[in-house]
Amino acid sequence: PAHRLLVAALQSPSFGSNVLSVEHQAALRLIVLRMTQMAYGLRVERLAIPLGTGLGKSTSVLFWLKAVNDLGLLVRLSIAVCCSRILALNELRRDLVNAGVPADLVSGFHSEHTEADPVDLDGENRPILLTTHANTKGAKPQVLTGFKGAPRSFVIWDENMQVSKATAVRWDDFHYEMPSLLA
Repeated sequence: PAHRLLVAALQSPSFGSNVLSVEHQAALRLIVLRMTQMAYGLRVERLAIPLGTGLGKSTSVLFWLKAVNDLGLLVRLSIAVCCSRILALNELRRDLVNAGVPADLVSGFHSEHTEADPVDLDGENRPILLTTHANTKGAKPQVLTGFKGAPRSFVIWDENMQVSKATAVRWDDFHYEMPSLLA
């Protein structure tokens, strides 16, 4: 259902009447499939999606969450979505509500409260938590860990993921060490 909603939306006039190739549709199907597998614990990994800007990664999150709600799965799943920009969180919250996800299921937890975009300090009791990357650092990472006393099913890091240190390894070194790595 998430894939059908996503493709229909991306091909609608409100998204510019895009024509999606078979490969693009397959990539979007894989995104929503991986989100489902990860939410249910069937895959445990950090997944970076190598699609360019504007190809539907963030929109996939919106329509996957809508499908999860429409299927009544928010009684079993709890999801946190982390973005670096508060504006993106507020837009996602409005889009979710406009798509039919009840506002009382979505918590916006960040530092900029407005009447149009309220901040919800009761996020631990709402199955969808929208928060900033900054709220996951330091003394605050508990916002991601709890939903009614249990760990969240799934955390989505949208857009600029938190910076992590990368290390390059020469192929010759990697090839030489492969037997010990496999052991």
